[in-house]
Amino acid sequence: MIAWAPALARDGCDNFLGNWFWFTGNIVTFTADHRITYGGKTVGHWECTDRAARSATLRWNSQFVDKVTLSGDQISGVNQAGYKVWANRSTPETAADMPKLTRPPAPAVTGSPQSNAPQPGCQRAGNWRQQCQNELSHDPIAGPFPSQGAISNCVQQKMAACGNLVP
Repeated sequence: MIAWAPALARDGCDNFLGNWFWFTGNIVTFTADHRITYGGKTVGHWECTDRAARSATLRWNSQFVDKVTLSGDQISGVNQAGYKVWANRSTPETAADMPKLTRPPAPAVTGSPQSNAPQPGCQRAGNWRQQCQNELSHDPIAGPFPSQGAISNCVQQKMAACGNLVP
């Protein structure tokens, strides 16, 4: 178990260590051996990509890849489909009030607009909502009864991958 310590007491990517209220409504733990755990099970791995900038890449077992930055006690970034992801540090003081999530402000849009062309992994056939519900029901974080928000996010990501939605 990782003891909570204020973010200012740590250096660079060490600030990622500990428990986080994730935007999905779950508490996940970032461990010193670069695992992301939920309920004692490994659900992904994290890698420090820039210690000075406090940025990391999160590779979830569900195939999502998040590029995130830590600022104080908040993580924010985007996944491979361009959707925002965020988390707030879970502290002894906030654990009783779980979950108290705040959405970070949207980053300024820079560069060229995202292509509306289908991305690898686009599956146009079938009922995406049903596919997402089935996929998420087996996910160690969302399952066995995924929230409607998690299902909607999954559908949006499928739509984006097929060029039907520009986030």
